[in-house]
Amino acid sequence: MSIEHIVRAYDYDLDTLNKKILKMGILSLDNLKLSIQCMINKDISNASRIIQEDYIIDNMEKDIESFTVRILALRKPVAQDLRRVVACLKISADIERLGDYAVSIAKRIIAIKNVHKLPAKNLILAMLQRIEEMFVNSLHAFLESNSVQALHIWKQDEDVDDMYIDILRNLLTYMIEDVRNIGHCTQLLFIAKHLERAGDHVKNICEMTYYMVHGQSFQLESNETLK
Repeated sequence: MSIEHIVRAYDYDLDTLNKKILKMGILSLDNLKLSIQCMINKDISNASRIIQEDYIIDNMEKDIESFTVRILALRKPVAQDLRRVVACLKISADIERLGDYAVSIAKRIIAIKNVHKLPAKNLILAMLQRIEEMFVNSLHAFLESNSVQALHIWKQDEDVDDMYIDILRNLLTYMIEDVRNIGHCTQLLFIAKHLERAGDHVKNICEMTYYMVHGQSFQLESNETLK
């Protein structure tokens, strides 16, 4: 087997791994977006489907894990190629968590299916839109090995944290005004918390992108870079 053939096969494996990450990311994000849409539309059918089909994302993570082990065993990557393979393994776990949050949100939606008015739903939708933008951009930054963009996205999580605080204050006001609001407002607060945690996993993707490119811990450089 020629060196050129080996290189082509290796490049094909890395490209395949990137595509698996992207495909899994798209599905997890779609489920997260759908879960919030189910909240707005009181769509119990699709909420149940998100819960029932969670195994699909779990299986995709297992597939990526097996594929990375295969690359490590057969190709023996080094330097940035090795870091990319390891990063894919870790990032797939973060993406899987987004899928889990979609399931958790779907379960809470079913629990409040009979509630007519959902306070803070527009704030929650705005929070989702910010996370969607960050997540899509973080995947592009990873696939393009763009650590500068990854740092920029990492910093944006502060906006998500601020949005969560706004939602918390809004819902607490409703709970104080009428104790009958406590039950469903608590569920909405948990939904907002799931989104806030999704933002933390986007940060993890950015940190792994930085490590992949520079071979150094993200925290060693990021504080200075982000000032």
